[in-house]
Parts: sequence; C-alpha cells; structure tokens
Amino acid sequence: MPKQTRVALYPEQQARLKAQIIELIGFDENMSFTLTDLDTDTQKQECIMQMLPELKTYFSLSKITNIHTPQVAVRPWLSIIKHVLKDDYEIFNKPVVVDGKHTSRYFFRKKTT
Repeated sequence: MPKQTRVALYPEQQARLKAQIIELIGFDENMSFTLTDLDTDTQKQECIMQMLPELKTYFSLSKITNIHTPQVAVRPWLSIIKHVLKDDYEIFNKPVVVDGKHTSRYFFRKKTT
C-alpha cells in the first residue's frame, strides 16, 4: 500500500506507535540518545522488535531490508526507530566518546511544516 494511503488510513495508530517508541527510547534533555545506551539495553530492543508486526500494519516498511531480515541485521531496532520517526523529526548523528568508548549520539529535531 502506498505511503500516502497508509498515512490517510491510520493517523491515530501511527501517532500512538510513534509516541510509544519515543517513550521507550527515553530521550535526554537534548532529544538525543547514544547508540551505546540502546546497544546495552536489550529490553528496549526487544520491545521495539515486538512492535514490528503492528508497525508493518500501519507503516510502509517495504523498502527497509533490516526490517524484513532482522536476524541478519546488526541493529534492526535502530532502523525501525529512524524510519518510524523520520516524517516528524530530522535525525542527525554525531560521533562521541562516552566513558572512553566511541559511539554515536542521535539527535532528533522536530520538523517544522
């Protein structure tokens, strides 16, 4: 089903799922998170992956390889987060060092219409 049709058909369900993902991630005061934070939190990863059947129903996810073959993807949950939130947020990442380890910090900025 084309993206425009899914948006028109399921705005409430999409908004609810987006809110669940945002709440689950737990952004900091800068609307960001580090990759290390989510890499080490397997409970959050599992919750996102458990949402996948419902996400497939209400979002157009056909072009995301990591979603169709999550068993071979390194971080399928990250692809899900970025894809689901990309219509509402500009997403940037920046390499950072946290506790002596290199990682990425993902920033989410609300898009203006």
